[in-house]
Amino acid sequence: EATKPNVQPLVAPVGGMIAETHSPQGQLVHEAAPLITIVNLDEVWVEGVAPVADAAWLNRASVAWVVLPGADQEPRRARRPTVAPTVHGDTRTIRLQFSVPNPDHLLRLNMSVDVFVDRGERDRGLTVPRSAIITRDQKSFVFLRVGQDRYSLAEVRPAADAMDPVPIEGLRA
Repeated sequence: EATKPNVQPLVAPVGGMIAETHSPQGQLVHEAAPLITIVNLDEVWVEGVAPVADAAWLNRASVAWVVLPGADQEPRRARRPTVAPTVHGDTRTIRLQFSVPNPDHLLRLNMSVDVFVDRGERDRGLTVPRSAIITRDQKSFVFLRVGQDRYSLAEVRPAADAMDPVPIEGLRA
């Protein structure tokens, strides 16, 4: 007759999701050894890098927007970015951190997202990410959502010397 293993229930001291297990099922563990890593995804930190030349305006920025690639979601408002006080010597970049509410837990550990930092400039008009502009035959276009899962191309005139996001003319918000 096989003996039943001694199974003890574990109650986590915090809520969240199991992100990592540190020992396989059935393994004998020491009482002080970590078993699992639990993460709370209700609010996450998004990290990024930016050129050191942008440090001055990034330190004044009060809001950023996080976009989940491929998700049909509205951009998420991130809290004021934290700019690291050091510069990465090889790439001449600075590290940024943003706190982002994540009530639906769609943002996950090590996930790639797009981040757009509000420069705080006024009267820029309608803007789009530079990656959203399509060039054909020396004309610029963007996709407009005209219905559920329906899009059309609209010609626009982007500002030539603008950084991301790019002010455009030819559309109304």
